[in-house]
Amino acid sequence: MSRAPAENPFASNASLDQNPFDASDPFSDPTSTRSAGTDHRAADLERRERELAAREAELNQRAEHIQKHGRNNWPPFFPLIYHDISAEVPEVHRATVTRLYQIWLLLVLTLIINFVACLFILLAGSPDGGKDLGGSITPIYNGYMKESSKPSKLSLMDT
Repeated sequence: MSRAPAENPFASNASLDQNPFDASDPFSDPTSTRSAGTDHRAADLERRERELAAREAELNQRAEHIQKHGRNNWPPFFPLIYHDISAEVPEVHRATVTRLYQIWLLLVLTLIINFVACLFILLAGSPDGGKDLGGSITPIYNGYMKESSKPSKLSLMDT
């Protein structure tokens, strides 16, 4: 019985025609047999790479700013501390911290105006002098200082 010689499965060189490592970018070859998962993974890696490049550029910009101007940036006329709500506070708390900062600035402005007004009253030479400066706290202070004081509406409200 004569048998036809068996074909050698390793004799086919169809898949050996090209070296897969010759291509500089394996993702650019449209004839490659990549699966959908590999495409998704490649896109994810490219997205991460872009995010890292953007973050690196931002960090380099910050480092350059710190080297040029120093880290302190507040108050603007004489920087003593570093203050940047958008960079240091998480997004969820940013609105609250910004509002508190604005209220604090309003309080400081009010205290400065009050101080200047009180100095103006003292220096203007009014006949009462500075008697009115502590006028609102004096009765309360005297009421709590003396044990034998008569109860007032204010002290009844505190109990």
